[in-house]
Amino acid sequence: MPCSLLSCCGSSGGGTTTLPPTATLDVGDTLQLKVEDNIGVNRTAAATYVSGTPAKATVDANGKVTAVATGSSVITATYATKTATTTVTVN
Repeated sequence: MPCSLLSCCGSSGGGTTTLPPTATLDVGDTLQLKVEDNIGVNRTAAATYVSGTPAKATVDANGKVTAVATGSSVITATYATKTATTTVTVN
């Protein structure tokens, strides 16, 4: 399920935004994150991504989150020197 991003709705990381700020997925589900800078330019492809708990949810180099096991993980997206996060809960 692709996720669209609006700067006013995402979690702000000092000029970089991801959406949704939280997501709930079932094991095996995927979610495409989108990253925009502070002027609304899509930076999804240029951002880097890290999962805080890859045993629960992984994220690939393109921002695609995959739910792995029950629990939660904070996904951090970084563009230039700015970061933003999405908390993923897996059922």
